[in-house]
Amino acid sequence: MSITNISARLVEPRGTSSARRRRQGQALVEAAVAFPLVVLLLLVTVQGALYVHARHVVLGAAREGAHAAALEHASVEESAAGGRARADAVLRAGLGVYARDFHVLDPVLDTTSALVRIQGWFQLMLSGPGSSGPVRIPLSAEARAAREFFDPQGRGGF
Repeated sequence: MSITNISARLVEPRGTSSARRRRQGQALVEAAVAFPLVVLLLLVTVQGALYVHARHVVLGAAREGAHAAALEHASVEESAAGGRARADAVLRAGLGVYARDFHVLDPVLDTTSALVRIQGWFQLMLSGPGSSGPVRIPLSAEARAAREFFDPQGRGGF
């Protein structure tokens, strides 16, 4: 290596250090602007996934409650109580403490089917602009199942 190459590396052209500082400052400002947006996008994604999970649990609880209410019981009251208990159990298993925000309405039983309705609120982690408390989104589901009856053979059966 010659002396001219070494000195060319050690001496920077005039204004290079200020340009480097400007680039570093620009990168810092860009990071300061982008970081909150990335965090917000992450929170919205997580909140959306939690909402989809809660929706699936509520739909499943309504379906399970309707099937339990459709089973043959000694009385209509027992069928309704069985459907309500099964729907409550699925809600508690799937949502944990957040199941308290949902209520299973009295199952409706007619001569051919059982209908179970669940109503409640899904509470967001973030509050909306200008709101004093958490934002709550209504979430409900209903399911219908055909009622089962047992006809012993020999009494009008095959």
